Amino acid sequence: MEICYENAYGGGNFRENPENPMYDVRNLIGKGYIKKWRNMTNQRLPNIEFEKFPLRKRTKKNKVAGFGAIPAYWEPRRKYVGTMKGEPNPNQPRPPDFNPLFYQCAPQDQQFDKIEGGDAVALYNLTPTEKLIFSIPTVRFECETLLAGDYHQNQAILQSVIIEPEFPRLIMVWKASVPCENQEESIEYTKVEYEMKLH
Repeated sequence: MEICYENAYGGGNFRENPENPMYDVRNLIGKGYIKKWRNMTNQRLPNIEFEKFPLRKRTKKNKVAGFGAIPAYWEPRRKYVGTMKGEPNPNQPRPPDFNPLFYQCAPQDQQFDKIEGGDAVALYNLTPTEKLIFSIPTVRFECETLLAGDYHQNQAILQSVIIEPEFPRLIMVWKASVPCENQEESIEYTKVEYEMKLH
């Protein structure tokens, strides 16, 4: 069975209110969401739950136990996007109360303060071979940009690690930036050199 949000707690209370159902904004495509426990009869239940947080009668206490990225319009991400009032301002593309945590698409239980090369990864019961064990490779990207006659050097930062155990496949995403200050057309070149070490 796929460990996905369709099989996790969430969805809408269609049986309670088929004409105008309410949804669990943490997982709009899940199942098992209801307003009152007595309406659980004939309700599709989630197949995935946290071992320490089984399905509870107090439905607001139920937790979403999915695997993978959270869409931008689900909680908790959408509360970080902020609010924009008044006429659009081209000089202010984002709301003043925008929180960069909006970019964090991993569920809270799959977030890490830091991931480095050499870190061990062990996945159990997520692949046909029952377990997948490996180490994060060490990769360094040295970036050099010539902008308006000035050289800018920096090192890319590992931002995301995506593990797809069904393939199996590891995707790593680095980020590097150079402040252009409206001089994008003055970029003469960007050069990237890298070295990689497997553990």
